[in-house]
Amino acid sequence: MTRRRRAVAAASVGGIAALFLGLSHAEARCTGARWPNHFEARVVRVKDGDSLVVRNPGRFPGPVERTVRLARVDAPEYDQPHGQAARRWLSERARHRTLAFEVVATDRYCRLLVHVSTPGEPADALNLALVQTGYAWVVAHAADPRYQRAEAAARAARRGLWADPAPVPPAEWRRGKARAGGLTR
Repeated sequence: MTRRRRAVAAASVGGIAALFLGLSHAEARCTGARWPNHFEARVVRVKDGDSLVVRNPGRFPGPVERTVRLARVDAPEYDQPHGQAARRWLSERARHRTLAFEVVATDRYCRLLVHVSTPGEPADALNLALVQTGYAWVVAHAADPRYQRAEAAARAARRGLWADPAPVPPAEWRRGKARAGGLTR
């Protein structure tokens, strides 16, 4: 079998697996590292204001550590104004703690998009608190009105990044760095 035919066959199997399992294309690429939809895990590292590294407690298959990203929010990049403050805020609440995670989706980088809370809190308590404190924007496709109200209240009170007269959303920040040749992802 030629290389091209093997590649087509592999893509077809992945597509069939995605249809059979009800997964998106991104999730089909990540099936080897699939974690349950609800789990508790210990946060071993806070990468930035909206990304955590969690340790698999060993009760399910998958990698020992996995990067997860908070769903519905976008915190400033680490090198962006308020980026370090957002990371510090999240670290104070999450690092070295066992938290509850609810998987919403998988992104194109195979990261789990999650709602995060301490056990017993509403599933997305930490995500919403990040917006309420002014350390994150609500992503455009987050239709939950609680997030819209939380961002509006943080803006009105000029909390966190809203203390700046014209804060730059992270996506624009990344595009600006890419144009300047400083972003490699």
